Amino acid sequence: MARIKKVPSKVIIYDNLSDVMKRIYDEKYGEFSRKTILQLREMAQEMGVESPTTVPKAELLKRITDWEISKYLPKDEDEALGEYTVDLSEVPNERVKGILEEKNGEYYVGEALVPVPVLKGARLRIGDLVEGVCTVGAARVLVVVNNVDGESVKASRESFSTLKSSPRREFGQMLVGTEIGKALPDLQTGERVIIKNMTIEMANAITLAPVASVGLFMGIAPEDEHKIAPANFVIPFDCSETESARIAKLALSRAKRLAERGKDVIMAVYGYDYIANRDIERALFGAGRCFSRGSLTIIADVDEDKDGGIYARTATTIV
Repeated sequence: MARIKKVPSKVIIYDNLSDVMKRIYDEKYGEFSRKTILQLREMAQEMGVESPTTVPKAELLKRITDWEISKYLPKDEDEALGEYTVDLSEVPNERVKGILEEKNGEYYVGEALVPVPVLKGARLRIGDLVEGVCTVGAARVLVVVNNVDGESVKASRESFSTLKSSPRREFGQMLVGTEIGKALPDLQTGERVIIKNMTIEMANAITLAPVASVGLFMGIAPEDEHKIAPANFVIPFDCSETESARIAKLALSRAKRLAERGKDVIMAVYGYDYIANRDIERALFGAGRCFSRGSLTIIADVDEDKDGGIYARTATTIV
């Protein structure tokens, strides 16, 4: 059974939970309801639930379940998270690997919900490639993080926002013979490049170069999806504005996480103007920069006349 220490009591309003959290709540409530009142009182005492010996079983069940579920929900940064451990011998589980993303205020790796204590304990960031173990039941829940981007969860790393920019460097031999190397033979790390007539095929070829890469393809028609390598981020033509913005920000976060690890990253952005969100557009194109170790190079099909030429003014190369 999962146990948590030093977590403040919290009354859960069931109707306010997401569908995933409701399934987890129901699963936990059903699990606890099979225990005797004496077993519940012992559990409540270990958890620190108030008045475990003076309330009826139904109320005690709710208090214990509320307490258990509270650790999955967002908390203030400065609130003590306590310990979160699960005995995997007691629950069905499976390995999981995927990019950490946020949806409607909850965090996921694939279909596995990431509880806040796991998120904070492993110091995870949106866009991290996470490998771990999740429980299998009414809902998948990540309970163990084995590594992040192939590195130990204890490995130190800086934040992209605090890294200091450095002069750009040559890519050297990494791009020789590749499509991007032929199109931009003098490309340097950290550049912001506008390609006025970029095609899907060209953008896809950029992501296949032998360097760390992230592809973001926006406004893609269903018949064109097969042209895009599976590892890239795709925003279909019929995607909502909210979901389009979420995917675009996730793709940028993924590129930043790679750059934080000291990699020279190339991000290809096709259908740039489809996003129709000026803040995200600026965040995407403006992210290109070089560090003493690592860089992020942005190559996008931006309209150079948009916003009075602001993108053209900040571009390092226009093709």
